[in-house]
Order: sequence, then structure tokens, then C-alpha cells
Amino acid sequence: MGLVFSNQGLGYLLSAIIMVILVNSGASLEFTWRFALAFGAVVPIISLYFRMQMHESESYEKVAQARESGDNGVDLSLTIRRYAWHLAGTAGNWLLFDIVFYANGLFNADVMHIIDPPGEGLQEMANATLIIVLIMLPGYLAGVMFINKLGRKNVQILGYCNMVLWFGIAGFAYDWLRVDAPMLFVAIYGLTFFFSNF
Repeated sequence: MGLVFSNQGLGYLLSAIIMVILVNSGASLEFTWRFALAFGAVVPIISLYFRMQMHESESYEKVAQARESGDNGVDLSLTIRRYAWHLAGTAGNWLLFDIVFYANGLFNADVMHIIDPPGEGLQEMANATLIIVLIMLPGYLAGVMFINKLGRKNVQILGYCNMVLWFGIAGFAYDWLRVDAPMLFVAIYGLTFFFSNF
């Protein structure tokens, strides 16, 4: 589980590095967006090859054999009814998390104004994206380190409680932080990413 989760952070990092390399090397816009989009297919293609080499789990094999012999003991509608609250809780959890996580981008312009990344125009945006990814990467690493030690539920609760704390501070003290304590604002921004990825 930790490996799967950490690869999301590595994917963010790899995509940001590719964009920085392409933009700073002077590649045309046409080539840059096409290459970046096409490169996104490379890792899934490699993963697909390895997935095709894997054997199915014993549980899956049992169900497949039962279905082939005409046994409909494993019914999808019964399974959904049995786990309806689990499915609703998981889906609701991800919905709320995505709203908060992607809303974090609202602070990007302020943070980039404070950090002032090198370059102009597209170069500045690509460099800013790389900086943001580097800010959020430690949360992925900490999540991988602690997910099995603390447990998934405890890591999630710890992450959510800290997200409430740091987003609350960033929201209520927004003007003061941005103007009078800009580096503290960047640190709080980093903590929101750290705990959302933790």
C-alpha cells in the first residue's frame, strides 16, 4: 500500500521535472505539451506489462471457478448491499478530501509571489510547479514511513485533524500571514500539503 501511495508523489515530481526540462531547454510549445501528455502513458504501459505477468489471488480464482460452474453464490448486488456503508464512507471521504486538496491550489499564486521562482512566463510557471511539488513530497514520504506503524485509520485521522488546523490558520489569518509573515505563510502552506499527503 505504501509503495502505491508513494508513487503518486513520484509521479508529481517526474511530471514537474519533465516540464521544467522541456520549457527551460527551449522546446516549442507544441512539442512540450504533446511530449508531456504522451509521457504520462509510459509508466502505465510499463505497469500494465508487469500486471499482466502477475497471478490472480486465490480468492479471485475461487470465485472465477465457482462462476464458471454456474454457482452464483457471489452476487454483486448482495456484496454492494453488505458493504454499502463502507462504500459510501470511502466515496464521501475521498470527495471531501479532493475538495480540500484541490482547493489548496487557491494559495498557489500567493506562495509563488512570496517565493518568486526564476524565469518568466511559462518558465516561471514550470519552476513554480516544481517548487510546489518539492514542498508536498515530504508528506508522501512520511505517509509511507508511518502508514504501517500507525495504521491507515490513525494516519488518516491525524492528517485530517492537522489539515483542519493548518487550513483554519491559513484562512483566518490570511491577510496578516501574506503581508506581515510571508515565510510563515509558506510554511503553513507546506504543512497543509504535508498532512494532506500524509
